[in-house]
Amino acid sequence: MKKKLGIISVIIFILSAALGIREYFFISSFFPSDTVTAIVIFFLTTGLPPVIGFILSFFSKKDALKITGIIGNGAVMMLTIVLPLVVDIFFPIQ
Repeated sequence: MKKKLGIISVIIFILSAALGIREYFFISSFFPSDTVTAIVIFFLTTGLPPVIGFILSFFSKKDALKITGIIGNGAVMMLTIVLPLVVDIFFPIQ
């Protein structure tokens, strides 16, 4: 059971990283033109899954899957949640 949690965590990391990279490099690739809807979809596809994967990785078996899940999901969370919040605080849109 614990090994399955590690596998799920790594799969979530790979999917959210792929979607996040796609959205960072290809602007408005599959998001609608409405800003609020785009932000909600972006958070649901690249912000929420790493949080779930990060939590699941703590409950997985202590091996490479756990380390990959923690580091990978943590990196995706930093790029999709923390970095935009910090930039918005220090450089607000005027």
